[in-house]
Amino acid sequence: MSKRFEELDSLRGIAAMTVVFCHFLAILPGIESGTYQAGSEWIMNLIKYTPLHIFWGGYEAVIFFFVLSGFVLSLPFYKGSAIAYTPFFVKRVCRIYIPYIVAVAIAIIMDSVFSRGGIEGLSEWFNSKWITPVSGGILFDHAILIGDFKNGVFNPVLWSLVHEMRISILFPIIMLFIVRFSWRASIGLGILLTFIGVAGNAFLRKYTDYEVDYFYTLIYTFMFIIGALLAKHREYLIERYRAFSKPIKLVLLTLAVMAYTYKWWCLKDISIIHKSYFENIIISVGTVIFVLSALSSGVISKILLFRPVHFIGKTSYSIYLYHAIALLTFTNLLYETIPVWAIWLTSLAVTFIVSTLMYQLIELPSMKLGKYVSQRILPTRKRTADNLDSAVT
Repeated sequence: MSKRFEELDSLRGIAAMTVVFCHFLAILPGIESGTYQAGSEWIMNLIKYTPLHIFWGGYEAVIFFFVLSGFVLSLPFYKGSAIAYTPFFVKRVCRIYIPYIVAVAIAIIMDSVFSRGGIEGLSEWFNSKWITPVSGGILFDHAILIGDFKNGVFNPVLWSLVHEMRISILFPIIMLFIVRFSWRASIGLGILLTFIGVAGNAFLRKYTDYEVDYFYTLIYTFMFIIGALLAKHREYLIERYRAFSKPIKLVLLTLAVMAYTYKWWCLKDISIIHKSYFENIIISVGTVIFVLSALSSGVISKILLFRPVHFIGKTSYSIYLYHAIALLTFTNLLYETIPVWAIWLTSLAVTFIVSTLMYQLIELPSMKLGKYVSQRILPTRKRTADNLDSAVT
């Protein structure tokens, strides 16, 4: 088993591709409303309201990202030595923020150059993008990242990064609890944070007709906790999973797919079991089984470490950041000139090219910068401060 759990990179890449397919389909006017062209109803209902939705489950992929982030970020906290907050925070800022702000700048430029202000015949989702004037206020909000703002007007994927960064700020504090207490107590903490988030927004909706995005961050924190618990007990869980027979593993993978796509097919008319916070937990259960399968099965591991699959995983953050920019650009530029499927293929090809470049030019240097600052500059400053304190005393 790889110490870096390279298989998880590939899982993240596969999840990122489902977000790509989700947004590509989202430009079609009938996808959200369910009003499809005559003759295509059965096909669209099949891929939307069955476990086949796994191939374009964009929201589910974000929950997957949150669980994976909790897993990966928690690993250093289980090594027994204290983790300094400032180096952790600096590395997260370099890892998330620098590629993010570059992508925001590119999205704004593409919007300014290519936006047609909406296109008749395309979806409401598409026509809600690239129609917001650029202002100092909205630029400031995007620069801050962690505020409560309209984060999808230039790039629709940014909402998840807002929550990712907020939770990253709190994550070392959460890990103090997870490391010290049992998994039951940690699950209890996740439930408590979810309750606060749900109750907070319910209170605001009742008395102010307003919601605060920060409460959703509390709800999504539970996904990070689930990932951290999976990492904490990974050796035991992997050993148990490996002991299962092949038929049992196949059943578990089937259950994982069903749990992951639960919100689309399971008793849709019963609203009480389709509250978003409840669906998040069910999706996370499917994610946990996928991760255990990836780390426990030699066959699945080989597939995930197949070079093209693994490369998509390595560049998954840039794929996530740039696919919608490519899609919006080429749809505005080429719609009614070439077929939609050709726009999809063009956008996909450009996404892979741009993502590869941005991974090499932005992501890797950002990660190296975070590592350099946290390991070289910050320890040096701490030693200097300690020496000054010694001199004074």
